[in-house]
Amino acid sequence: MEDKPDPISFGEKCPNCGVFNQSGVRLCVACGVVIDQYKRTFGKQGENRRLITSIENVSNQKGVWIVAFIIVVLAGLVFLGITRLVRIRHIERIKNAEIAYTEARDSYEQGNLLLAHDQVLQARNLGYDENATQLLLVDINIQLGREALDFKRAELALDYAEECLSVMPGDNRCFSLRCESILISADQLGLQTKFEDGIKLLEKYRGTCKDFDRFDSVIYQLYDDWHKAAKDNGDWVKAFRINREWKQRFPESP
Repeated sequence: MEDKPDPISFGEKCPNCGVFNQSGVRLCVACGVVIDQYKRTFGKQGENRRLITSIENVSNQKGVWIVAFIIVVLAGLVFLGITRLVRIRHIERIKNAEIAYTEARDSYEQGNLLLAHDQVLQARNLGYDENATQLLLVDINIQLGREALDFKRAELALDYAEECLSVMPGDNRCFSLRCESILISADQLGLQTKFEDGIKLLEKYRGTCKDFDRFDSVIYQLYDDWHKAAKDNGDWVKAFRINREWKQRFPESP
């Protein structure tokens, strides 16, 4: 084992701050005290002071670690509390979605379609089963659309048909409702002498409906009525233009 070097060979240790100074130096190069005077004045008290300072430093370090530990514990408790709160709200959301869907089914079976419509939308927004809410919403929209057609409100029926298709684009019942709504809307526009609007409406949706012949029949009738109305009003220029468009659309017509 090697012998430890003699501290004296490194100089004299300052009794105040503990820094080694060269032998014979009166003033400490670190803290500036007069070494001999400090020894005479404080003696053993200086050593005790350094000991106390060291203990205080250790205590301060322990205090920092204790504060850090408390912060970590509090952060963990806050995280657990937030997680639990989120879970509780998620469970409540699921329960509310189930309640809303059940109420929507009940309202639909009781024939209260508008209320059922709002309730099933609420259930879907709360995250209830997507397939179940889609099927029920399609059924509700079809029923509402049929009722609107019964009351000759074709534009409202068309809105329900469009919502139906936005929920389930490939549903044939939604397509059927939309086509029926468009045909009735075109007839109503013709009765209002809005022949051109009716023709544009039919032409817009003709390609999406299977009953092409029925669409063409209504378009043909609207051209005929539009042409007659122009002649009855003495507007021969307009009548000529309508007749030209009519012949272009139906080249085989007489």
